[in-house]
Amino acid sequence: MNLQARIQAFTKLGEYLKNDLTSEKEEQIYSAKVKNAWFTKKSIKDAINAWAEQLNDEMLTAWINPYKLKEVESLKRVLFLYSQSSLLKA
Repeated sequence: MNLQARIQAFTKLGEYLKNDLTSEKEEQIYSAKVKNAWFTKKSIKDAINAWAEQLNDEMLTAWINPYKLKEVESLKRVLFLYSQSSLLKA
């Protein structure tokens, strides 16, 4: 995956956070609030919105430009395993 493709992937994540996440995850947002009073519904949504605003093509390109990144010559495969129930308990 080249650099532009990675930027586009993060841009799509920003769009998802902006448009789809909060409507799909109201129950998880409520659960986080109930399990830890520091996380209010407003603070969770504010954090999601802050990331959504930062994850766009213009901001990501401006952030990456100062670095002299080389394209990866060989791809590595990585496997992530997680349990959704353990994420909700944190």
